[in-house]
Amino acid sequence: MGDIIDLHLFAELVRLDEKDEQPFLDDRISNYFYPSVKCIYAMMDDLRSGDYHKLEQEAFELRSLASSLAVVRVAQLCSFIENKCRSGINERDHIEIDSTLRVMELANQFAQDWLDVSHSILKDYDASEWLLMKSDPATFTASWQTAESREQPTW
Repeated sequence: MGDIIDLHLFAELVRLDEKDEQPFLDDRISNYFYPSVKCIYAMMDDLRSGDYHKLEQEAFELRSLASSLAVVRVAQLCSFIENKCRSGINERDHIEIDSTLRVMELANQFAQDWLDVSHSILKDYDASEWLLMKSDPATFTASWQTAESREQPTW
């Protein structure tokens, strides 16, 4: 199934955001939440109505939105739907796309929760510390505790 969020790519977005005089990540995350859900529901409606051209357009739109925030699983699922729509849809494809949309809905919800929590936490860490914390929590905790003990005065 793969990762839902590309941690390395997201950490790079954080680094760029830290360097930018006008941070963009807050707005980008805020602007992802409602449109992504709206897009998924629109795709479900398009599938039900048989409007595969519109379904492909919605998938393209969501893929672009998800890719801009390193939400790779949603972007991959959108690519799958786009390819199916381009190649013509039979009954089996219809069922497969329906299942894909359900998985996408769950992956998107996870991504939204993760983005919301992680972005709040990121304000307390620089990108490299955060990436270490996400990829290897035990090492991060040990390094943080070591740094904390060095900073505390001894009485």
